[in-house]
Amino acid sequence: MYRRQTRRLIQKLKETECNTNVILDFFVQLSRIRPIISIAIINAVQSEMTDSSNLAWNSVTERDWMRKVSLDDIRNHVVFIIYKNFQTVLDSEDYYDEDINDAMYHTLAGRGTLVVEDIAPWLETCFYIRHVCIVREWIEDGFDDLSLLEDNEWDIYPHWITYHVNHGGLKTAVYKVYELIQPWQST
Repeated sequence: MYRRQTRRLIQKLKETECNTNVILDFFVQLSRIRPIISIAIINAVQSEMTDSSNLAWNSVTERDWMRKVSLDDIRNHVVFIIYKNFQTVLDSEDYYDEDINDAMYHTLAGRGTLVVEDIAPWLETCFYIRHVCIVREWIEDGFDDLSLLEDNEWDIYPHWITYHVNHGGLKTAVYKVYELIQPWQST
């Protein structure tokens, strides 16, 4: 369904000479069914930035706890998303990959767990800000290469997480979610 709606978004963008209000409308409608921080999406759509990590960093209002997130927090989030959306219980023990070459990732492994209910909307918003960035790149390129739309990763957030759990395990899913918030951890 998300792919189909994205195709409709592209068609509307073509019909309206790439009016950014179409992008805003798309994500506002998505926010009715997904926990997205709408103001961050608005900031992302209206920004001139093109790098998705920096775009997320500059679009979301920062909270102190965002710099204190641990891999345990991310693991708990992933496990909860899978349970909530697919009624599937994951073995949550094997979630840390010692072989990843990313010092900040390993720093998060040593942090204590936070109890913050806003972590889910923040992570999901960062995911969709990446999609905003991709849609803007499609516009800049004249919609000449939409192959990413056919990629298995182009889906709503819970399905994206499930894809990574199914194709790389919990370790991969945790790392992919970590990548969404990497800018907050490195400053």
